[in-house]
This record gives sequence, structure tokens and C-alpha cells, in this order.
Amino acid sequence: AHLGLDQYPEAKAAYQQSLKLDADSVAFRLALARLARRTDDLLGAQRYLQDACELDATRGDVLEELVSSYLEGGKV
Repeated sequence: AHLGLDQYPEAKAAYQQSLKLDADSVAFRLALARLARRTDDLLGAQRYLQDACELDATRGDVLEELVSSYLEGGKV
């Protein structure tokens, strides 16, 4: 709900709190990565995506986001 209203700090806090409750959640890391990209925090997005890949390297959506962020940042 927070994202639709452009309440990025509130959305980030909510996702981070959720991550504390479910530390192995790839979905919450992916959400935080997407939020970071929307707020021009490319390095933060890459950290969340790298962590998500370490938890589950079979998630194509996470790998795609990570490659995309590398391309955007000029790492590839």
C-alpha cells in the first residue's frame, strides 16, 4: 500500500521489519531491491539482490533484476 502512495520510507521500513520476521525471505529482499531502484539506490538494490541470490540461485526473476542492475550501473 505504501508504494502506491509514494511513501518510500514507510514502505522500506515495513519491508525491513518483515525481513526481521522472516530472515530467509527472497521475496522481501526482491521487494527491497525494487524499492531501492525506484529511489535511485542502485548499490542498495544490488546488495539485496545478491543476498537473495545467495538464498535461492534458482529464482530467475532475481537473477534478471541483478543483471539488469549491473547493466544499468555499467558493471557489465
